[in-house]
Amino acid sequence: MTSSSYISEVDFLPARSILLAPVTLSEDVSPVIQGKVETWTKRHEFVGRKPAVPIILEEPLKMRFSISKSWNIQQDLVSCKCSIPFENEKQLESVNSAYQRVSEVVETHRRSRGGSVYLSIYYRDPARGWRLLKERRDEVFEPHRAKYEELIRRYKDSTPPLVRSQEPFANLVVGDQERLAQILHANKKDVIPLLQELEDFYEKTNLQLYRRKIEEFESNLHPSRRGALNEAYWQDWIYKNSWMLGSQYGAPLPKERVGFGSIPDFLFPTLDGFVDVLEIKTPDASVLVEDSSHDSAFRWSRAASEAISQVTTYLDEVDANRATLTQRIEDKYSVEILTLRPRGLVLMGCSDAWKRREKESFRKLSHTLHGIEIVTYTNLLQRAKGLVALFQEIQTRRA
Repeated sequence: MTSSSYISEVDFLPARSILLAPVTLSEDVSPVIQGKVETWTKRHEFVGRKPAVPIILEEPLKMRFSISKSWNIQQDLVSCKCSIPFENEKQLESVNSAYQRVSEVVETHRRSRGGSVYLSIYYRDPARGWRLLKERRDEVFEPHRAKYEELIRRYKDSTPPLVRSQEPFANLVVGDQERLAQILHANKKDVIPLLQELEDFYEKTNLQLYRRKIEEFESNLHPSRRGALNEAYWQDWIYKNSWMLGSQYGAPLPKERVGFGSIPDFLFPTLDGFVDVLEIKTPDASVLVEDSSHDSAFRWSRAASEAISQVTTYLDEVDANRATLTQRIEDKYSVEILTLRPRGLVLMGCSDAWKRREKESFRKLSHTLHGIEIVTYTNLLQRAKGLVALFQEIQTRRA
């Protein structure tokens, strides 16, 4: 099983729904803000509880169900544009980021921002009034519970005993080599052929899927289509197809706040336990512009310079807040990572029409970056095709 399987998305709450985030006002919050919070609390009939700030869903909110590699059912809210009624606030990318922003504004005394949205945020049930999102989550999941529990049961029942042994192999390898040898010997005759059969089937299925995804990716990069796809589309597509970035990464962690104001598109855990930052721009974003002060030379475009600066800020904030961020990710995603000296990756632009001069300038400019790499969508497509070709070669050799 991959990091998550059997993924499905269902409707959770409609657009323009209002959520309420209870808060504890800090003493240094201005009287104006205090008055607004009091007004919002009364307007939404939340009186008798804590003061609350509304969060407005600017688009439908969905929930994603999946099964983790440890056979747990995961229930995650999908990113959804939200707004909060503070002056000059931009749209936020998720309920969690909106809640964190509310906490930043009115709970300045707190060392950590936000909290569990399921156990903290309320929605209005037409029949029963304000209820926690956890109750809504349980209601939405209930029609799907039997299906997912059955999938888990079937998966466990069809998995060879060696694979789903209750004895952790890591513990055996460290402390009891003899016991490990006994398990391997007892299961060897039945398990090895079945494991090979399952592995072959899995690889063939994945190869077909990867080829279809490459075709879809290449089609969306066509000049006649890519201009119609916005940044949010590409962020979601890369999140679902992160395998294209290479086998050195695990499943991405989306839109995690890395500091007090900066939010990269994704944090990517590496296989050696560290984390990299990915920022995604559109394929139409300009990467290079001709340098009029030097013949046959190019420099970073304004968009590329801004992306590099943006990622530099992310990396600095990850490094500066690594203890808090590490703990937050472990609590939220059950992933143990090291946030020391992360690297940055910017995905932007296309290079399929570049001539030799652009390619050489890009190579030289990239060499000057420290800890940051710019990858074009053309480069990413080439990498993905190379991965699939490698998988195909390995499968052919085994056959």
